[in-house]
Amino acid sequence: MVNKILTILASSLAGLGLAAAAVTNTNLQTVFPTATSTTHLAAVRTIAAGGSLDGGMHQWDRNPSTCNGQSEGGEKDAVFILEDGATLSNVIIGPNNGEGVHCRGSCTLNNV
Repeated sequence: MVNKILTILASSLAGLGLAAAAVTNTNLQTVFPTATSTTHLAAVRTIAAGGSLDGGMHQWDRNPSTCNGQSEGGEKDAVFILEDGATLSNVIIGPNNGEGVHCRGSCTLNNV
């Protein structure tokens, strides 16, 4: 019902020459998945250009931790670096990293 109302509103605004506001997806998942296990990486893992990694719903983390509070560490503190065109799927990023995921160019994140 809400989506139908938003569609009608967007059409009405377009008819008046006005841009419609972005529609928010209210069906977002609000519960974090449970990791099947944890994989600890001693160094950042790079996914090659055009390559992909399905993380199998593991929690991926750094050991030793690269988290330094609000200090920026750059790519060396990330869990993953994705080269241009790489895809990362089904990954839970753990708390012991300083940078998470870095993309060099365009990359695709699915269920991360």
